[in-house]
Amino acid sequence: MNGTRALVALVVVAVAGCGGTQAPTPPTAAVPDAAAIMRTMAATYLAATSYVDRGMVTTVFIEGARRKTHTKTFATALVRPNQFRFEFREGTSPRAYVVWSDGARTYAQLTQPGTIDHGPDLGLALAGATGISSGAAHTVPRLLLPEVVGGVGLTELRDVRLAGSESVDGHPCWRLTGQLRDATMTLWVDQATHLLRRTFWPHHVAGPRPFTAEQTTTYDPIINRPVATAALAPPDLAGHAPTVVAQPPTPPWVGIRFDPDGSTRVRTVIPGAPAERAGVKAGDDVVSIAGTPVRAASEFIAKIRSGRSGVALAIVVSRAGAELRLDVTPER
Repeated sequence: MNGTRALVALVVVAVAGCGGTQAPTPPTAAVPDAAAIMRTMAATYLAATSYVDRGMVTTVFIEGARRKTHTKTFATALVRPNQFRFEFREGTSPRAYVVWSDGARTYAQLTQPGTIDHGPDLGLALAGATGISSGAAHTVPRLLLPEVVGGVGLTELRDVRLAGSESVDGHPCWRLTGQLRDATMTLWVDQATHLLRRTFWPHHVAGPRPFTAEQTTTYDPIINRPVATAALAPPDLAGHAPTVVAQPPTPPWVGIRFDPDGSTRVRTVIPGAPAERAGVKAGDDVVSIAGTPVRAASEFIAKIRSGRSGVALAIVVSRAGAELRLDVTPER
């Protein structure tokens, strides 16, 4: 009997000892909110020194009981400061539609029979390709070059929410939803690289024959790696002279890039630009320009562009809790 009690006591002690040496449970990684994911994504594209991707746009057109599917493949390549190429193809067509720029010249081969010479205006060339590429010429280029490519981009989505996580081609992604033109767009953002892997945008088109278009775009992106020369090859200009497009006057600029959330916080200042010479620094918050308070980056940019080149403007910035007046002279 005494032996049995001793054995029971030994077992109890052993179990208690095992419980006392268990490894602590590792802390659960904090899940970022949707706004933080979007900010990090935008900042990642903006800071990229190089970028390449290949992808596909699949659009399903639904009209009543009828469904029709169109596909377009595309590729993007960028090496800063000014090398850029975008191309896309309709389905299995061997013909590539190309937008190319080296900073000094921009060519767009979008329709037969030839090439359009846009001068330095890459934004205009990409705008011409946006519709016929089903938006592929706009979505990522807008993130890479927000000061060049206009229009509503992913950073302007409304009511963005984190809907969970999901793997895309083996890559763990955050799945987010937001409103674009009164329709819900879904984004899959790679958790490791903060780059887009997929978007889905079902939207209704009104008219005499209304229909719904369900558009899925997939991306296979690579960032900050050497880019092959072929990926940046200019279009073939043999056999025809490019049609030259008259260029509108270049608006004044000062060389400030704001945070992608649209606030007045300065993200970067372009080296050698008027803003740098005036003393503007990354991290400054712009308070006013020419005596007018500014509440958003768009208000500051509009004021600069509507002004005159060569005429100094007084801007007030907040830095380390103090307000500083700086005189910046816009240039063209």
